[in-house]
Amino acid sequence: MLSEQGDSAMDRARAVQAKLSRRFPSFVKLMRVSHVSEQFRLCLPKLFCDEHLPKHDGVIVLLDENHKWYNGRYSVERYELTGGWRCFSTDNKLLEGDFLVFQLIELCKFKVYIVKNTRLTKVNDANRDHFHRKPVKEEEEEENSDPIEVTRDKYLEHLSRKKERSIPVRKPARDEYAYYSDRFGTKRSSEYSLVRFKDVKGFKDFRMYVDGQILDSEIPTRCRAKYYELCKSQNMFLHEKLVRGLNGKLAAGMISETVKIADAIRAVNSMTCPARMDGWDKTLKGFEELGMVVGFLRVRIRKLLRVFREFRDEIDLKRIERDEAEKEMRALNAKIGKIDAEIDALSGKNEPVFKEIACAPW
Repeated sequence: MLSEQGDSAMDRARAVQAKLSRRFPSFVKLMRVSHVSEQFRLCLPKLFCDEHLPKHDGVIVLLDENHKWYNGRYSVERYELTGGWRCFSTDNKLLEGDFLVFQLIELCKFKVYIVKNTRLTKVNDANRDHFHRKPVKEEEEEENSDPIEVTRDKYLEHLSRKKERSIPVRKPARDEYAYYSDRFGTKRSSEYSLVRFKDVKGFKDFRMYVDGQILDSEIPTRCRAKYYELCKSQNMFLHEKLVRGLNGKLAAGMISETVKIADAIRAVNSMTCPARMDGWDKTLKGFEELGMVVGFLRVRIRKLLRVFREFRDEIDLKRIERDEAEKEMRALNAKIGKIDAEIDALSGKNEPVFKEIACAPW
């Protein structure tokens, strides 16, 4: 059971939640031993998950008050968060008895507010690795108080004095993100990707997410390796700007087709039909309208088409010259035939003269 001081921490957590915008759903979670030590497994409220989170396993991003983000693995069957949750817990020095306020600011992304239960306990050095607490004397409270907690309380007190702002009508996802960016000072470098490409050290760390859904199982390893090289060439996930709500299999199909087109571009030669290249460009244009970053491939196709057309113009000129030469050759052949006929005629005309002279009496 929580003591009266513990109840005070819960009240402060509820106060934090009450100050949050109702546009974004939230819940309060008490930290227990299993949440902050050993297994580091955080169970989320079932009703909240059923109503607001995806119906499949995936990645959930946790954003702390210092704007540092963590990728946690979410199990829809157990309503459980693992993986990056351990790093979040240790980095923020969470202890048993702390309260966390989770605010769902985006699909599969929580802003987390931490309310320390500083009045209840302090860390036991002997058990520091296990993140347990032990009771402390009342006079030690001020000495061991958390300066961050004091700042938070002052901030909440300041908010309580301010007149509550009217809540604007909720608009589509783009405006929602702009509201979130203004509130927390974040930058929209990759709205739909849950992992930054600059954090990927190699193909082994390369994972593809669309709206929190992992696409790796939908794409063969060889195709993923080629797609990784394409992303690496642009230093970004080519799918990170895909529109929201896109079907995972459709996204995987777009990625596979992009890789096939890239391979086909590499195999282009002077005999490649330009109509095929036009078809690739139209396909990539459709992908681009859905958010795929494939402009660099379209640029390469246009360069190939331009070079092909330049060579084709030169070839057409040479073909015209050849046709004209063949025409002249046909005229010359006709003239030669006429001359040969005249020669034969002259030879037949002079033959009797030669016979007469040759056969004359001596």
